[in-house]
Amino acid sequence: MNQAPLKKFIISSRSTLASMAKYLFAAWVFGLILFNGPFPSQSPGNTLLAIAWFIALFFIAFRIREKRRKWLLTLALFLIPILPYLFIAPSHNRSWETPYTRTSHAGVSGNTIIIHNFRSFDYNADGLPIEDWSTRSYDLRRLVAMDFFMSYWGSEYIGHPIFSFDFGEQGHVAFTIEARMEKDEAYQLFAGLYRRYELSYIPCEEADAVRVRTNFRKNENVHLYRTIATPELARARILEFVATMNDIKKRPRFYNVITSNCTTAVRSQMSRRFPMDWRVIVNGKLDEMLYEKKILVTGGLDFPELKRRAYINPKVRDHPEKQDFSTRIRENIPGFQPAF
Repeated sequence: MNQAPLKKFIISSRSTLASMAKYLFAAWVFGLILFNGPFPSQSPGNTLLAIAWFIALFFIAFRIREKRRKWLLTLALFLIPILPYLFIAPSHNRSWETPYTRTSHAGVSGNTIIIHNFRSFDYNADGLPIEDWSTRSYDLRRLVAMDFFMSYWGSEYIGHPIFSFDFGEQGHVAFTIEARMEKDEAYQLFAGLYRRYELSYIPCEEADAVRVRTNFRKNENVHLYRTIATPELARARILEFVATMNDIKKRPRFYNVITSNCTTAVRSQMSRRFPMDWRVIVNGKLDEMLYEKKILVTGGLDFPELKRRAYINPKVRDHPEKQDFSTRIRENIPGFQPAF
């Protein structure tokens, strides 16, 4: 059998993959300069620097003939932006935007969770936050269920999950995992690849983290589902959130749009992780994935109908106040009482 065509294919494939890897790495370094360069994010300095870097790389690749010199210049060109980046360390001590000014943590004593820097913000008519931080205690014996919110603001493929724990008469504890931003800093998707933001675990009221999305932010839509988690499983899940939150308090972490975001951070903290699924990354389909894995209470509905029922914005559109927010949003959703 003639092996020549197979060898040619393998050699060609290796060459193609090597070229793709080089181009992707060059694109990543270009983004590193663009999103995490030495100039303030509001100025055009980093953009101009990234363009100059690309021009220099192009010149070295196509105008320098001597191989050793080309290799050394290319190495230097990549190391100049990468070396400082490697020494960037996460910190809790920055000038944070109002929703992130405090670092939350909790203590567990027997069946009691004591949460410090619990957030229960209100919002004015323009959606600006009115700060309210407190210390709250919850009895794990009163924990009855775990709920799941999915928020969208544009593409159906990108969303923000919020997990909420139902303590009955004691109320709900919602955890929102976010990129912690400094004052006058705006979230940029690709900047989340370059150590621009710290990772923030925020325990809060649903009338804070959910209500700001249903009633104050424009074009944001939220769906709510009850999970099948038993009280025992819900207890295990909230203790995982608490353990990760406490670890972040001790050792700050960087947010990463792929490896450590609002979805992948939750998966990584779980003692029993579900198999990796593309919808963990393209997380706008996370509710669909949980439906298929039979983690959501469905009431016998197919997924499109369940998702239609789970849409909560209309239930609170004319009621921006905090009172009874958690009760109103649960009306007519399978798994909650009453459901009709």
